[in-house]
Amino acid sequence: FAYDQPYFDLLNRMNRNNLPLGIHAWFRYDTSNSRSELMKYVPANYVWKNDCLYSEILCAIDKFLEQSSNLYLWGAGDIGMLFLDYCHSKMVEVCGFLVSDEKKIESNYKNGIPVLHLSDMNDIMNCTVVVTISSRYRNNENFLSVLEKKDVKSSLQLSFEMILALENFLLEKENIQK
Repeated sequence: FAYDQPYFDLLNRMNRNNLPLGIHAWFRYDTSNSRSELMKYVPANYVWKNDCLYSEILCAIDKFLEQSSNLYLWGAGDIGMLFLDYCHSKMVEVCGFLVSDEKKIESNYKNGIPVLHLSDMNDIMNCTVVVTISSRYRNNENFLSVLEKKDVKSSLQLSFEMILALENFLLEKENIQK
């Protein structure tokens, strides 16, 4: 079961407060499996602490990508590479990576995709940006105001749950191919 759910309380109720009570948990936020099983034992009006379904998250990302054109990823680190892999799996073209002006660009291309400074966006018209920089860098930069000043048609900020859903999708795809 996912750690972010109140499973101890639920399982304790299911076990009628009898001990011993064993709980096995792992780091996965997708509640689709555990919720369907536990719904047999909880009241119908039970409010889940955090209901996260990877399938719904991926559908929302796919819908965003379907409506996107001239796609750029702001961030060329691990999260940017993860999203690039997802785009490749969905046959979505990525036009380039964007990095902050103060960041040194070690190479003009990463995985065959151009890497540009944000100031170079002046030549890019009507684009879509997916923010793939980690939260620690988002806090240091006023990235929303930067995007507002550019000719950005739409943007998507990847949340922690989105990143986990993307990782899970790519891992499952890799395991299927093996």
